[in-house]
Amino acid sequence: MWMYLGLLAALFSGLHNLFKKHAVQGNEVFPVLLGTISSGFLLLLPFYDGSVFFKEYMIDIQFYITDIPLKTHGFIAIKSAIMAAS
Repeated sequence: MWMYLGLLAALFSGLHNLFKKHAVQGNEVFPVLLGTISSGFLLLLPFYDGSVFFKEYMIDIQFYITDIPLKTHGFIAIKSAIMAAS
């Protein structure tokens, strides 16, 4: 199961990079990256707000976002830096 999920993640990562490179052609890099980051933030914001203010409901519909410790945030930052460098 995990192998299929890993392959699916690799597929979506490749598609994301392909679409991002296509969007940057003929455009400035900063507005394109700002747009992609902002759209991702706005997509996840309702789920985070729902997890903070309506915990039971979000658990019931299985969209609850759990709190993670600062150490895990550090691991995510390291992984993001590795992905950005590749």
